Amino acid sequence: EPAEVNADARAKVPAGDAVPEVLTQLRYADAGGRYEFVYPRDWRIVGRTADHLVLRLLDKGEFAAQATVTAWKPAAPGAHATPAEFQVLDDGAVPTDAGRFLYRVSAKGKQDGLGVVQTFYLLAGPGGDQVSVTVVARAEKAAKVGTRDLALVNAVEFPGKK
Repeated sequence: EPAEVNADARAKVPAGDAVPEVLTQLRYADAGGRYEFVYPRDWRIVGRTADHLVLRLLDKGEFAAQATVTAWKPAAPGAHATPAEFQVLDDGAVPTDAGRFLYRVSAKGKQDGLGVVQTFYLLAGPGGDQVSVTVVARAEKAAKVGTRDLALVNAVEFPGKK
């Protein structure tokens, strides 16, 4: 038995609920270098095009929500799209960090006869980079989503021009 994996070495490895979340997170970087983020494993990438990234949130193995990340048109450094550019039903700025701007619009309604909650986020970085994230969940699953959609959006970083 190699010393690197003997019983003493294995005993030092955290297991179950003792594993810190930071050790189980995944990283995604947009192929065009427009954005990147680190996210929890309960979000699964299920689709990707040149313009969109689609993730699904699983809660104890059950589908809870779907998020679509889209690189938005760039703005001037320090600027961002304004709410006036959208037909808004209910809206508000959301606190975020590092000189960034985050705007959220949420609505409750029906899609294909099912009750849903849909939330649209626009995140802008200090350099003018922007992404939109749209999250849709069945109304009865919205409580399970909680703030996990906001955490996913806040994890997005703009790596800068190369």
